[in-house]
Amino acid sequence: MGEATICTEEQSPMGEEVMKIMHIADEHWEQSKLDRCLASSRFIEEQVAEIKPDLIVLAGDLQNRRQALAETSAVNPMFEHIRQLASVAPIATVYGNAEHDAPGSLDVLRNLRTVHPIYLTAGAESVGFVRIAGVSRFCDVAELAQYNPTDSTLLLHLFSYPTKARFLAGAEATSVDESSRVLGDAIRKIFMGFGVLSQGVKCPVVFVGHLNVSGALLSTGQTLISQDIMVSHHDLELSGADYYALGHIHKAQAIAGREHIRYAGSIYHTNFGEVEDKSFFSIVTGVEKDMPIFIDRYVIPSRPLSLHEAEWDPQSGWSDEQTENDWTGADLRIRVSVSKECASLITDEQIQGNYPGAATYQIDRIVLPQERIRSSSITKAATLAEKIAEWGRVTNQEIPEQVYVFAADTERTVNQ
Repeated sequence: MGEATICTEEQSPMGEEVMKIMHIADEHWEQSKLDRCLASSRFIEEQVAEIKPDLIVLAGDLQNRRQALAETSAVNPMFEHIRQLASVAPIATVYGNAEHDAPGSLDVLRNLRTVHPIYLTAGAESVGFVRIAGVSRFCDVAELAQYNPTDSTLLLHLFSYPTKARFLAGAEATSVDESSRVLGDAIRKIFMGFGVLSQGVKCPVVFVGHLNVSGALLSTGQTLISQDIMVSHHDLELSGADYYALGHIHKAQAIAGREHIRYAGSIYHTNFGEVEDKSFFSIVTGVEKDMPIFIDRYVIPSRPLSLHEAEWDPQSGWSDEQTENDWTGADLRIRVSVSKECASLITDEQIQGNYPGAATYQIDRIVLPQERIRSSSITKAATLAEKIAEWGRVTNQEIPEQVYVFAADTERTVNQ
């Protein structure tokens, strides 16, 4: 297995005989987010034209959902983007999960007229890739054996998003635990089959997959926990690949400290709460197996989508538990919790003033029920007398002095 090494763009890791691979994932083309799709895709196209990779791998979720073929939809811009990429290099891609890449929705890519070929799979399979005398093509794996070690070839293991329906078809599972065992065994068998093929070639091996890998971090910083099928990096490595080009998780990252197992992340910020940089990877390796691989990360200029939960009232002022102040240039969604009586006392301009420099603002006022306001303010009071005083304030009732005396005596007795 190759030993992944990070290098800068100025470094020349090897001689002239290298393979350059572009790893992109989760483009999520959709009409309602077309401006973001176009901005990021144009940047990627410019970089691809400059880098001139030998192969581009797209690790699933090309669409955000099934697109209708219409002038205003994202279908035609998506196809034009694919044509632009395929004018520079061949493309190998897999289906993402069905909520995004609906079954059959990408099959047209197989017949799309492009300069270089496109290879698409909806399941799990291995395919060879050959670049000889400036001509690139996909081929049967068995054909790779006829080439010399110095020829430019790759073995690709392609793995579309796994579904329970696909892996449990015909299987007899009597419980959830049994289903999980059957699923795990089926996927491991596929990865082991990939591994057998990997051992039989002398060229670099690349795994392209759209799936959940345990230990991955979400944009929130939390570790991935999913009801869908999960695989471990140990299972993945049964495939014997030199590099694992993953899609599905929107935060770019290496898995479990293994630099050669990577999510590229989405190409633009798709949901509020995604504030991390968006990127894709360029991988350079030699033409022989088990050579070092060199990885460059290219940051895409996409505006973050920052979500803020805040509270406001005239007495305590503005409160936002989030400590980051990276909203400059971001698209913000600010949800302000406020009492019904105070909702009209704070303007949008005043709210925006707490987050200067943002590109856009989406402000939602959440009017809290009076009972919640009372409960919250009373809970914050320290002593029983203070709680009574606060209750009187929020209910506009005058509290007799003897009640405070009785409250203080009661609390003193209880604490003795």
